[in-house]
Amino acid sequence: MTLFNWLAGYIENRRCLDLFAGSGALGFEAHSRGALHTTLVDADGRVVAALKDNAARLQATNLSILRQDALRFLKDSEQMWDLVFLDPPYDSDLLVRVFQRLSEHLTPDAIVYCESGQPLEPPAGYLLVKRSQVGNICMSLLSSNQ
Repeated sequence: MTLFNWLAGYIENRRCLDLFAGSGALGFEAHSRGALHTTLVDADGRVVAALKDNAARLQATNLSILRQDALRFLKDSEQMWDLVFLDPPYDSDLLVRVFQRLSEHLTPDAIVYCESGQPLEPPAGYLLVKRSQVGNICMSLLSSNQ
């Protein structure tokens, strides 16, 4: 997978957040590659139940799975992350709204991976590291510029 080639050597011993977890593929993959702790967040109760079942099957430790709205989670959380995965619904403004709150939760050398329906212009405080497009999926890797 392109993303994990981009992140080679960066994941181990890092704190990861998969904010719109869905299937959990990104969070579970980071976890399997040595993340110190991975937090998966999704608002859908059925999705969260499936994530918890998968985590139990994998006997995953150092993994948190939470049912919560992404924006509420960022508002309430005091945690800091080194690596964040963002894959919100493409037809929403959630990516813009998340970036308004995300920077206060990032370590100085944090990396943020985003999937979107359109090429992403880096918000203020972020630098574009890599970009790729496959079909209608635009993948962007950003670094926090703090």
